[in-house]
Amino acid sequence: MWSADSKDWRYRRNSTQALIDNVLEEAKPGGIVLLHDGGGDRSNTVQALPQLIAQLRKRGYKFVTVPELLEISDKQSKANRSTQLTSLPQKS
Repeated sequence: MWSADSKDWRYRRNSTQALIDNVLEEAKPGGIVLLHDGGGDRSNTVQALPQLIAQLRKRGYKFVTVPELLEISDKQSKANRSTQLTSLPQKS
């Protein structure tokens, strides 16, 4: 269910900046960022995280849990459906 992949799993020697760039390039509102905490040396991922959080906050992103994100998404979806239904032309 992620939408922004740091690709920290893909390259053994991915630099901290490369991980940050990968996420910032793919980040979008309502998205989920994929980072790994296991499976080998993740020191670049750990080093990238504070910078990544700061950059995303600077761009106006806010961090929520996945359940909170799904709830927000569900509310927006219901609101959009309601707007679409009320804006349909009336039959005479």
